[in-house]
Amino acid sequence: MKVAVIFINIGGYHGARLQSSCEAFSRLGWQLAAIQVTKDTLEHAWGDFSESLGVPVTTLLTQSLNGKSGKDSPFSKKAAQLLEAHLNTSRPDAILIPGWSFLVARTALKWSLKNRATAVVASESNEFDVQRWWWREMWKRFIVRKFSSALVGGQSHADYLVKLGFDRSKIAFGYDVVDNNFFNPNRNRFLSKPVSRPYFLGVSRFIPKKNIRLIIDSYVDYRNTASGELWDLVLCGDGILLPELKNYAAEKRVSEYIHFPGFLKQDQLLPYFSHAGCFVHASTEEQWGLVVNEAMAAGLPVIVSNRCGCFKDLVVEGENGFGFSPNDTKRLTQLLAVVSQNPLERDKMSQASLTLISQFDASRFGTGLVEAVELGLRS
Repeated sequence: MKVAVIFINIGGYHGARLQSSCEAFSRLGWQLAAIQVTKDTLEHAWGDFSESLGVPVTTLLTQSLNGKSGKDSPFSKKAAQLLEAHLNTSRPDAILIPGWSFLVARTALKWSLKNRATAVVASESNEFDVQRWWWREMWKRFIVRKFSSALVGGQSHADYLVKLGFDRSKIAFGYDVVDNNFFNPNRNRFLSKPVSRPYFLGVSRFIPKKNIRLIIDSYVDYRNTASGELWDLVLCGDGILLPELKNYAAEKRVSEYIHFPGFLKQDQLLPYFSHAGCFVHASTEEQWGLVVNEAMAAGLPVIVSNRCGCFKDLVVEGENGFGFSPNDTKRLTQLLAVVSQNPLERDKMSQASLTLISQFDASRFGTGLVEAVELGLRS
């Protein structure tokens, strides 16, 4: 059995997923090949990991876009043509296809149908991601039913596929996972503290949908209303809103307490995860939110927007953290106070995060992919 896994580009958490697939496949005598459409990092500045994976990787577009689109875009006709040519040569028996919304994905599906290969859709779409239009949903229903099976991150992804007419019995889980051990607190607890005072932690790109301003507003209210030892706030990341957010923190007179370390690679983030008291993620839209996995693997209580795809699967209210509406500043302010002022409950939530996220280790991707391929073979 030859299985091809397609990613737009490979980096960060993809390595752990591919390694887990290799381990699961080796037990069955299957072969794994990875395809990245482009080596360009796009919006994720994680660099090119493809040569260090120990997995054969084919890169379709080898030129950097340098921020430009066009014929060398991973969503272009050229990319689709290169993929088709590669599949004609490599001829996999099954393909993990990233969604259905762009040309490369539809080309892989078309090739699978023509060549009787098992087409597994990797889906992270939630019904609530964006406003849905009936005519687009009709088109999706037509496309989605052509896949043999699916590999999804969580329940909200599965629910949306089922609403589109997909057979729930053909859905496997395990797409949205990270290497938990990399973030394990026992492994990283001796790293130097990046901030001297206790702190809340946020990690994201600084773009509108990440809703960083709401976090700052809630934090300002927290400092004005909470009692006892007040925590700092660390916001790791970079993006178009960084200068504006720094200025906003200055306007609110909290610059002394809000830290902006900038973009940090995974190993540079470890001290921040290791010594934080709680993780906060406030996105207005998020297909999953892998950074929540990372925070839980580091043993942190989490406060997560209920618009994140991971919320339904990873947050158990009052056990490992809390949820909130991403436009509810007052609720987030209250939660910041609850977590920072209750150390015993915080310790329980920390342990609960570690227990819950253990079910979402990187190995789940490999076993999930095997299950998805086997489900597709029965179609």
